[in-house]
Amino acid sequence: YAPKTAAARPARRPRAVDETRFDIDVLVVDDIDIARRLLQVQLQKLGCRVTTAESGADAIERLQASHFRVVFSDVEMKDMDGLALCQQIKQRRKGAPTVVLVSARSTPSDRVRATIAGADGFLGKPIDAAELVTVLRTCSNRRRRAR
Repeated sequence: YAPKTAAARPARRPRAVDETRFDIDVLVVDDIDIARRLLQVQLQKLGCRVTTAESGADAIERLQASHFRVVFSDVEMKDMDGLALCQQIKQRRKGAPTVVLVSARSTPSDRVRATIAGADGFLGKPIDAAELVTVLRTCSNRRRRAR
């Protein structure tokens, strides 16, 4: 038995970078538990570290305590809707995370209202996995350009 020499071994292919894995901190805000958990699971499968909040006020507290790259917020919530939450987040100016509003209503006027509130993105429910990856990829590219 003779050990294989380097020349006899097949060349190893370089490992492909998994472009659907995102090593980022994300905050998910929704007052509906099942909706919050569903998005949390989708994001975790994509490699995100997810923290959740069940209201706008809860989200503001979490944002003051930790840094998040992206905030996904439902638009229609009881105490503070996602539009008002987005406006408060964007008032912070420096270091404000990317804000993506999520809604079961996704008419053109809903999207315009999200843009006026300062949202960086908008996703309709149910959330399409490919659209979610596109949003996360955009957020990752935005951070690279900002450096």
